[in-house]
Amino acid sequence: LAATPNKRKFNTRHSRTRITVEHAFGRLKTKWRRLEFVKASVKHAVRITAACCVLHNFIIAQESHIEIAPDNQITLFAPTPANSKREVLVNFIADL
Repeated sequence: LAATPNKRKFNTRHSRTRITVEHAFGRLKTKWRRLEFVKASVKHAVRITAACCVLHNFIIAQESHIEIAPDNQITLFAPTPANSKREVLVNFIADL
């Protein structure tokens, strides 16, 4: 059966979306290498993935204030006490 123009259009858009999602997961798995080895229930794996997404977006939003060392130690640069840094993270997550 020949695909109709609408089916071809759908297939093209579906393929582009799938590729975008695959690239996003690839970036997540590169940054959070632990995702390569997740052995958990689907429910728990979804939570782990969501947490990585939140942390990834937080790092992007705060990029000028965060340094990630080669050993994956994260340092927040801010002339504020720890409570204020926690408050920034809490507010960021609450706004999602």
